[in-house]
Amino acid sequence: MGTDQPFPTEEGNADPLLPASMLTTLMKMVHNTTVQNQSLLERVGAMEVAMAYAAQQREAEAAGRRDMTSQLAAAQSTISQLEETLAQERAGREEERERLRVCVNVSGGNGQAGNDTSELALARRTLLVGYLPTSQAGPGLSTHLDASRAYSAMQARYPGIPLMEAVEERAARVDFSSHWQGYDHESEHTLTSRGFAPDTQAWSAACNVAGQYGMVTFDRPVVLVGVATRGRPTCDQWITQYGIEIFDPDTRDWVPVEEQRQYTGNTNRNSIVLHAFGAPVVAKQLRIVAVEWHQHVSMRFEVYVWRY
Repeated sequence: MGTDQPFPTEEGNADPLLPASMLTTLMKMVHNTTVQNQSLLERVGAMEVAMAYAAQQREAEAAGRRDMTSQLAAAQSTISQLEETLAQERAGREEERERLRVCVNVSGGNGQAGNDTSELALARRTLLVGYLPTSQAGPGLSTHLDASRAYSAMQARYPGIPLMEAVEERAARVDFSSHWQGYDHESEHTLTSRGFAPDTQAWSAACNVAGQYGMVTFDRPVVLVGVATRGRPTCDQWITQYGIEIFDPDTRDWVPVEEQRQYTGNTNRNSIVLHAFGAPVVAKQLRIVAVEWHQHVSMRFEVYVWRY
């Protein structure tokens, strides 16, 4: 066995207290410890990176939850607003129903319209009293140059209640007692009709006899407030006197819409004659019946109802 040589110091002197083999071993141990520390530091660094990523993920999830909470709060606010709007609309409808409930039956029925809520009972000829101000009560007759002015005049009688032009808007089925030479007048019977030859540009009856009519049928009872008529735009043909009738399901017959049996009609091709009823009438069917005419039974017409 050889003898350990002393490890030289920095000054080149041998250190008799620290053999070279021991110093080598110590250096190896220091090196191994350094390597281990570096590995540990690397693992710690990786763990820190992983923890930072996890923290970012948690923050992103928390932000997502906050955003979702904000969206839910906004949705709940919108729902609350919608519920409030619906409640107001419901209250308005209830108020309108209460107005409609106060009515007087004038059709000669059983006098119990307030108790019978069946569709047939609602379709009776019913005057709604207590709704219209006294200054606006009673029938109205006026002449207008175009359909929009006639509508505005009718709407002025019912402030706050939107009206509908049932014929123009095709809100009801329209039928006629007969047609001239087979024309069906599919779109020629409205107040705004301005067709072209050879069409009749209006409803024209097959023959000139009293009792020819134009009729509207709704799918449920509606509140009727008036009618308007106009002549044929390309010929001197118009109805000068007519009746207005509604179908009474109690008697299963047509009855006059008011005590007035005949109404003044037109005097030329294009002026619109507007008849506003003295009070609203509830029915499913209404017809305008020709009584007298000029040259031929021809008509364009409109029926005004409360919008539903």
